[in-house]
Amino acid sequence: MVLLAQTALTSIVPVIAPFARALGIAEWQMGLVISVAALCIVLTGPRWGRAAQRWGPKRVLAVSLGNGILAMVAFALVAQAGLAGALSVLTVVGGLIASRGVWFGLSEAALVPTAQTYVASLTDSREARVRGMASIGAAQGVSMLIGPAAGGLLGGISLMAPVWASPGLLAAALLIVLIGLPARRGAATDPTARVSPLDRRVLPYLVVSFGMFTVLGFVDILIGFVAQDRLGQSPERTALTTGLALVAAGVGLVLSQTVIVRLRSWSPRGLMLVGAIVAALGFAGLVPDLGAVGIFGGVFLAGIGMGMASPGAISGATLVVGRAEQGSIAGLIAAVNALTIIVAPLLATVLYGFAPAVPLLLGTAAALAIAGFVWASPRLRRDGAAHAGEAVDPALAQAGLAQDGGDPGGAGAAVD
Repeated sequence: MVLLAQTALTSIVPVIAPFARALGIAEWQMGLVISVAALCIVLTGPRWGRAAQRWGPKRVLAVSLGNGILAMVAFALVAQAGLAGALSVLTVVGGLIASRGVWFGLSEAALVPTAQTYVASLTDSREARVRGMASIGAAQGVSMLIGPAAGGLLGGISLMAPVWASPGLLAAALLIVLIGLPARRGAATDPTARVSPLDRRVLPYLVVSFGMFTVLGFVDILIGFVAQDRLGQSPERTALTTGLALVAAGVGLVLSQTVIVRLRSWSPRGLMLVGAIVAALGFAGLVPDLGAVGIFGGVFLAGIGMGMASPGAISGATLVVGRAEQGSIAGLIAAVNALTIIVAPLLATVLYGFAPAVPLLLGTAAALAIAGFVWASPRLRRDGAAHAGEAVDPALAQAGLAQDGGDPGGAGAAVD
């Protein structure tokens, strides 16, 4: 279910840039659509999680996916009418914000929290819980490969093909929920304790996670505009190129997590430091116009860097809090990362409209700044020394439940 739903979302990414150009929409307006959807996720995600506990995951998923289908059909109808010239640009922008931004954003916000609630209701042991949560992260990762590839191929045929395919994928996910998901209420949860985003133990890791996901957001939203402007391709060809570029980023991410991370016993600090440097090299490769080779090579390196830094930040945060705080820190990291989806698309597209090189240079500088922060932070240095030799399992890290750490820093530890 998660794989299908997330693929429905990622499959339209390759056509965002050519759609904007074909509809006569400014870059920042398309960025606003995505940012509004992310804002809805941040504001309503916790509420959906509580609703799943009260009403049961099956009912919440059915409502969410049903509304998601209707929202994406509305999105497709607005886009189709805009391409046909039946609506003004202002009307199209308003329709896209209402359908893809607000309506679909509110529906999408329920998917992952509810899936996690369902997994929790099926698992009693910590090991089973971790495996279940990791499977959700794995499904999201696979969707980053399948979605852009399918969207790019379909977009090469018609810009509307992946847009209409999206509600079809959501309908398939809804069918799986209705037929294959038993009705359950509540979730078997461990005792929990709340972690503040300003907790001095975890704040450095949240800063790194926020920064890296912002850089990733820059790549996702800009790569289509960069490809079309530099390669001079048609909208359909741009959709195909963008999809393949995002697949290259996904390959880099999967390669780093399945091979590079396992080559040695990385500490969280080491993963964050090396990952941020590699991501900066990838972004720097996008600044000069090196044609298709520069685009694909840049996003591939950025994917490798993200695939290292993200598990480093997540696992590092889970290692410095106690068992009762694991669920809280996992939700906190998810919320912080969702905030980047609000900031990154709008900021990147506004800056790109001003001067195409500016957001690429900013992304490079941001990744280098993250690397400098990781290197200089005394707390991260101490945590790195404490966890030296402990291998980080990226599957567990992506689940936000890497290991039970004690409480070495203490909630009242000094700020570094």
